[in-house]
Parts: sequence; structure tokens; C-alpha cells
Amino acid sequence: MNIFHCCTHKTASQWVRAIFSDSRVQEFSGLQPYFYEDELLLKYGVQKPTEKVFNEPFPDNTVITPLYVDYESFCRARAMAHSPSFAFFVTRDPRDMLVSWYFSMKYSHQAIVDDVSLIRELLNSKPEKEGLKQSIRLLDSFDLFESIRSWINASSKDKNIVLIKYEDLTSKNNVKVFMDLFRGFGIDAPENTLREVLEEYRFESLTGRKKGLQDLQAHLRKGIEGDWINFLDDEILEELQNVAGGLPEKLGYKSRDELTWQNLCFYQRLSSEVYSDLCAAETRISSIEGELSSTKQELSSTKQELSLRNSCLAEISQELSHTQEKLATAKSVIKRKSSAVKRLKARVSEQERQLCETVQNLRILENRIKQMESSKFWKIKRFLSSLTTKRCGMYL
Repeated sequence: MNIFHCCTHKTASQWVRAIFSDSRVQEFSGLQPYFYEDELLLKYGVQKPTEKVFNEPFPDNTVITPLYVDYESFCRARAMAHSPSFAFFVTRDPRDMLVSWYFSMKYSHQAIVDDVSLIRELLNSKPEKEGLKQSIRLLDSFDLFESIRSWINASSKDKNIVLIKYEDLTSKNNVKVFMDLFRGFGIDAPENTLREVLEEYRFESLTGRKKGLQDLQAHLRKGIEGDWINFLDDEILEELQNVAGGLPEKLGYKSRDELTWQNLCFYQRLSSEVYSDLCAAETRISSIEGELSSTKQELSSTKQELSLRNSCLAEISQELSHTQEKLATAKSVIKRKSSAVKRLKARVSEQERQLCETVQNLRILENRIKQMESSKFWKIKRFLSSLTTKRCGMYL
């Protein structure tokens, strides 16, 4: 089976693509995403939706997402399929598409092709009103309105084609919308899983802003329907009418008067929500201020304690400096005494050596004396000495 996600630009095509590409959706649908437009851009560059080229069938069991084509081009693509296929075409109020396309091309759309840079330069060179009128002509030259018009009666021609509004896909009740869509394809979507996925892809979850709060530089700029009423005056609407030929009414979108009341109610509700958020923020700020005051007091006390500790540390540092000086002096004295001790040890060692030599010499003499005493020569010498002594006595 194949599912064709057909659409035009500025109908949340990348958002829908992300949902179908989510692993949880792939698991219960059994379908893999197939990014035909990425391959087409590499092969042929930017093409009008009425001039798309299909040279081979799409892989089975895939969701072709997104596919920017008119109804006739889609029929050519589907005719090449080998397995049963379903399709859904996402519509959007052309007036909102115009405004969204204008701000996207002027600020946030990635300049992946040269055409985007050229259009951005053109739109930034004009006032807003002239830029919006220029955008109508550019979209018409790209066959966008013709492409949308070709799909109006498609679901009546083929029961396997569903026309679904961007506004329904992004509504608060979009879980039921998606479940009905999957059910039409014969896919049983677990409600809890789908709710979990869609919660992660909510405007608020993706941007951190409430719907209606604008960020011109963001790709998800504002996230509400009927925003065109804030930008399109009668002159711009007349030019759009001449080009699009009453397309908003044919698609079932509301008039200015209906939207004025609807937008008023929306902004009243948004103002109430923002006011509630502000009150909650003020309460939180008050709490934070109290915590900050307490923290400041603790910080002041800590600073005083730190100052005292720094003073003690300075005294300790000074004492340590003196101790280090004394230690250095002591080391110097020890070093000198150590040298003297070494010299003294050397002298003692030398004297010990000399004493040992003297003792040894004495022992040698003692042995010699003993030898001489025991010898005959010594006895004769003593005898002669005694004779001499006697003779001297006789003469006296």
C-alpha cells in the first residue's frame, strides 16, 4: 500500500511529514516515509506542481510525503503504482497561505535554492502592501492557485482521495481528525500513541509560544487561522480575487465579517490566557524577589564571614611568612653546622686513622724490643755494660 500526502506550499507540509516520519507512527502504520521532493529537487531543481516528472513507480509500503502536485500530475504518479494507494490533499485558506508565504520568503525560509534568495531580495525591497501583491503574482506564476483548484472535486471522483483542511489538522481536536484519516486508509491508530505524538508536535510545544503570539523570524510564525485579516486590505483582496477566482469561498472558508468576530473572540481568549500567565508570572516574580532578598541577606552574611576569614587568613599568611623566614634561617644554620660536622668527622676520622697507625707502630716496636731482649746480642751488651761500670768504680 502507498499513501500520497499531496499539498501545496504553506500547508504545514513539513509538519505533516515529521508526524508520518515519527517512529511511533511508522510502527502502527507499517509504512516508511519516502521523500520524493528531496530527490526531485536534486534531479530537476524547482518545478511547478503542474509539471512534476514521474519516471518510475514509488516503493511499496511507503508514505510519499510531501508531494507538491496538482490532481492531474498525481493521477499520473498513481497510475505507475503496483499496490493499492490512498491520497489526501491538504487545503488551506489561500489568503492565509499568501500571508504565510510572504513572511516565510521574506524572513525564515531556508535559501536552499537561488530562487529563494532572489525572491527575498525582491520582497525586502518593497513596502509590505506591495510585497503582498507581488507575492500573489509570484504564487500565480508558480501555478499554486491552479493546483489547488484542480483538487476541489477530486474526492467526489475517487473514494480513495480525502481533502482535509490544514486548519483541522492543527486544531485542538486534531487527534480525532488524524484517527479518522488513518481509519480511512484502513490503519488502526492507537489513540494514546497518536495523542502523545501530536502533543509533541503542537505549536506551543515546538515554539514555546502560545498560538497568536508572532515571531516574524521563525518558520512557525503565528500558528492561527484567519490571520490574513490583519494584513490584506480590499485592494490586495481584489487582486487575489482576480487571480484566484473566488477560491477561498469554493474551499468553504469564512468571509471577512465572520473572521472578524471569530478573531475577536480568539484574541479575547488569548488576552485572558496571557493575562492569567502574566498574573502567574507576577506571583512567581514576587516569590523569586523574596527568595532573592533572602539570598542577598545570606550573601551579605557570607561576605562578612568571608571578610573575617580573609583577615584571619592574612594573619596566618603573615605568620607563615615569618615562619618560613625562620625556617630558611634555620636551614642555613643547619647547613653551615652540617658542613662543620662533616669537617669535624673528617678530622676525627683522620686522627683515628693516625692513632691506628701509631698503635700499630708501637706494637711493632714492642715486638722488636722483645726480640732484642731475648737475643744474645742484648745479653752481651748488658754484660759489657756491667764490666764497664765495675772498672769505672775501681778507678775511683
